[in-house]
Amino acid sequence: RKAGIITDSGSKFMSKLIICVGQPFLIIGSQLKLQYSDEHIKNVFLVLLLGTASHIIISIIAFIAAVKIKDIDTRKIVEFSIIFSNCGFMGFPLLDALFGEIGVFYGSFYVVIFNVVTWTWGMVILGRKRTDIKINLFKMIVNYGTLPSIIGFVIYFSRIPVPESVLGAMNYIGSLCTPISMLITGGLLSTISFKNLFCNKYIYYISAFKLFLIPFSVCIISVLLGLSEMMVIFLTVLAAMPTAANTVMFSEMYDIKPSLAAGAVGVSTLFSVATLPLMIWVADLLNSVI
Repeated sequence: RKAGIITDSGSKFMSKLIICVGQPFLIIGSQLKLQYSDEHIKNVFLVLLLGTASHIIISIIAFIAAVKIKDIDTRKIVEFSIIFSNCGFMGFPLLDALFGEIGVFYGSFYVVIFNVVTWTWGMVILGRKRTDIKINLFKMIVNYGTLPSIIGFVIYFSRIPVPESVLGAMNYIGSLCTPISMLITGGLLSTISFKNLFCNKYIYYISAFKLFLIPFSVCIISVLLGLSEMMVIFLTVLAAMPTAANTVMFSEMYDIKPSLAAGAVGVSTLFSVATLPLMIWVADLLNSVI
C-alpha cells in the first residue's frame, strides 16, 4: 500500500473478489471434503443448532456493549466487530490442526450460520440510518454467503459425486480468501498512524469482548450443557477468533469507519496469538474440572 501497488480502488476490488468469488468456493469446497456418514449428519445438525444459539447470545451481548455509543458509524463497527469472528479464514487452519479434516468439516457448517447471520442481522446493523444500503428479504436469503451454503448442503446430502478436478479448482479459488483478506487488512492498517491504531479505546473495547468475555461465556455455557470435550473446545475456539476479516471488506464497500474496522481486525488478530492458546487451555481445564 505504501509503495502504491495496492490502491484505494484496488483494495475495494479485492474486497469484492473475496466476498463474491473466493468465499462462495471456500464454503462449498469445505463442505465436500469429507465422505457422507450418518454420524456426520447427526453432528452437522448439532453444530447448526449450537452455531445459531452462539450467534444469538453473542449478538445480544454485542448490542448491549455498543448501545450507548453516540456516533452511529462507530457503534455499527463496534457491534459488528464483536459479533463476527474470523471463523473461516483463521478458524479452518486451527480446526485442522486441532481435529483434522473432521474439524474443518464441522467448521464449514458453523460458517453457514455465520454467513446467514452476517447477511441478515449484519446487514441490519450496517444499514441503520442509511438509505443507500437496501435491506430486503430476498437479499437476506439469496446472497454470496447463504446461496453457496445451500448449494453445498444439497450436493452433500444428495451424495452427488463431484469430480476431483472440480473439487480441486474450488479449493484453489477458495484458498484466495486468507492471503487476500490479509492484504486488504494490512493495506488499510498501513494508512493508520501508530497513535490512532493503538490509542483508540474502541479497539481495546472490541478486543476485550471478542477475545476474552465472549469465548469464556461460550465455554462456560457449553460445559454446563454437558457437551462433549471436542464440541466445547470447537465452540470456544470459534468464539475466540479475532474480528472477522469481512468487517474491513464491508466497511470499505459501504464507507463506514474503515480505519476503525481495520484496527479492530488487525489488533485483535495480533492479540489472538496469545489469547487463543489461553482460551483453549481454559476450555480443556473446565472440561476436566466441571
